[in-house]
Amino acid sequence: MLGLSRREVRTLCPYCGVGCGIIATTSEQRIVRVRGDPDHPANFGRLCQKGATVALTVHAPNRLHYPMLRRPDCSLSIVSTETAVEQIARRLEQILQRQGPGAVG
Repeated sequence: MLGLSRREVRTLCPYCGVGCGIIATTSEQRIVRVRGDPDHPANFGRLCQKGATVALTVHAPNRLHYPMLRRPDCSLSIVSTETAVEQIARRLEQILQRQGPGAVG
């Protein structure tokens, strides 16, 4: 029967810093619909274009599913989250030392 596997989950929009409340309808572990949460104090049920289309972007075919680093030959390699964060921290530290805090702020 249709609809038996559907579930509504209250969560937050992943875009920007406002933290709008969304209600995501899921079916078979996929988001199939998103709407604004009318009880959430940040947006009272309203969503911007990005928030309203989050179900489309979450399942986009070109979306990355794991951390990757670009090698010197421009190819990408899958790495652990720890390795990716360490590499980012190292590169940011180099930028700070060479160019000062204005370069990253």
